[in-house]
Parts: sequence; C-alpha cells; structure tokens
Amino acid sequence: MSRPKPPEARRGRPTSHLGRCLYCGKFGYPGRNAAKTAARALYPGDHLSAYECKLLPDDARPVWHIGHLPAAVAAGKLTRDHLVPPVRRLLPGQS
Repeated sequence: MSRPKPPEARRGRPTSHLGRCLYCGKFGYPGRNAAKTAARALYPGDHLSAYECKLLPDDARPVWHIGHLPAAVAAGKLTRDHLVPPVRRLLPGQS
C-alpha cells in the first residue's frame, strides 16, 4: 500500500491546512469543520475524526488534526489521552 501524500501534493482537492503543526508535526487545520472537510476530500470512504491539538500553549490559536479513532476509544473503554501521552516538540531556540 502506498503512503498517502500530504495535502499540498494532491492536485484538484482543495484543503485549507495551515502546514505542519509546530508542536506535534501533524498537518494542522484552522477549525474543526476545515479538518473534517479535508478528511472527506483526502480520504473518501474512510472514517476519520477531527481533534484539537493538545500540545499547543494556552495562548496559541487552536489547531485541529485528523486521524482514525482507535477501537478502544470508539468502544468507550479508553479516552484518546490514555492511549498516547502528549509529547511536546521543542521549537528552535528552546531547550
């Protein structure tokens, strides 16, 4: 199976992504609706969820990402936060 192309590499499929998130490295979208629209356009037939980045500082504007909802979360056994603990990336100049 081939690896999916990033949104800017796909022609004829408009997306409103903000580029890579500085804190987690995933593609970011300005709002939930933009993320859901991009998910439907980029991956038709797949069920992807839109979620807000948990790694942003308190004073930053919200950035939304898209991803598959894990089966344990869909079943209500776990929350997304229990599966993957947040790992903040260091920005240039930070230590």
